Amino acid sequence: MDKKIKIAGAGISGLTAAINLAKAEYEVEIYDSANNSGQRFNNDFQGIENWSYKQDALDFLKDINIEPNFDYQGVDKLSLWAPDECHKDFQLSRPLYYLVRRGVNSDCLDQNLKKQAIDNGVKIFYNHPVKPSEVDIVATGPFFNNFEIDGFVSGYVFDTNLENSNIGVLNDKYAPNGYSYFLVRNGRATLAACIFKNYKKLDEYRDKTLEYFKKHKEFKMENVEKFSGTGNFFLPNRPKDGKIYIGEAGGFQDYLWGFGMRYAMTSGYYAAKSIIEGKDFYKICRKKLFPKMKTSAVNRFIYAIVGNATYKWLIGKYSKRVADPIKLARKAYNSTIIRKILFPLVKVIYKKHISDPRNL
Repeated sequence: MDKKIKIAGAGISGLTAAINLAKAEYEVEIYDSANNSGQRFNNDFQGIENWSYKQDALDFLKDINIEPNFDYQGVDKLSLWAPDECHKDFQLSRPLYYLVRRGVNSDCLDQNLKKQAIDNGVKIFYNHPVKPSEVDIVATGPFFNNFEIDGFVSGYVFDTNLENSNIGVLNDKYAPNGYSYFLVRNGRATLAACIFKNYKKLDEYRDKTLEYFKKHKEFKMENVEKFSGTGNFFLPNRPKDGKIYIGEAGGFQDYLWGFGMRYAMTSGYYAAKSIIEGKDFYKICRKKLFPKMKTSAVNRFIYAIVGNATYKWLIGKYSKRVADPIKLARKAYNSTIIRKILFPLVKVIYKKHISDPRNL
């Protein structure tokens, strides 16, 4: 058996696969066209989601052999704002997500996974692009083609005097079919709009979001930097080239909110597991990941329909009629009979997004 594995992409999915393979005494090499892991991010805050599974995300990381030695914060207090000045503050039973930073700073998730990989003997070659045909695992991130892009985010990172905050805004005026957010931790802030349509107006929605928060909060903005990014979602078929595609290169993403880090690392872990144990990666994913991915697509369809008229009602329902909003959020990701019935319709409506773009 060949114990040497090559991976294209030194992002979090590729690094997770590499760490697990190296721990199993494989010789692992990673090749990346960028000059560092996390280079496409701007040291902005993102969240490792913690609501769709009963298992806490930190325990999940340990189970996939990732040490959570990066900077993180569990977010169990959240403010949700909706049209007509409706807003509610939630105290949750456990963190809804874990706030981490993405980028090249030493405390970022990307850099800590890089360090763990190197400590386990993984060799990483930056500024060294490779073709899928030259590697065993492809973890090169999202496609940069308007045909396949499923969501855009644009915002600002900056230093601020505002207290720690976690605010989400559900309002199509500022983020059509998506959401805006304002995350502050220890004087550092990320403010952005995440949209799922009208992509040409992305910068306009970003700046509308900024003005909205300025209207409701007084805060300073220093050392301001803009950032933007894309997201990809699709249900991967077995590729003709016989390679294993993971992370967003393989379509592994949450289609409703775009919280893709847990999917990325899980797919990286399953890729390593399939090689180590001689199992079929795509069979594992169809059983373990596809049900929630399909559910997220149905949830995206429902969310796109409801619009502003329902956001206010939704927040009210979470705050008044539900003892534990986390449990309700988890139920939204259960593969129920109704969602299974809806999925074929959603698949037709979102054909260009759900279908594997490598086969179209």
